[in-house]
Amino acid sequence: MQISTLLSPARVACQQDSSSKKRSLELLSQLLSATLPAYSEGELFDSLIGR
Repeated sequence: MQISTLLSPARVACQQDSSSKKRSLELLSQLLSATLPAYSEGELFDSLIGR
């Protein structure tokens, strides 16, 4: 898998304020769900937090 398939401009957020790891994962799941319509924000968050 190429990193370019994971990192597109729509999946990058600069200068995000995040007070915890959980909040960072919530923001990441929001970004990913916007570009991955097959997955809900909740599904992505649960997968990320489970790792």
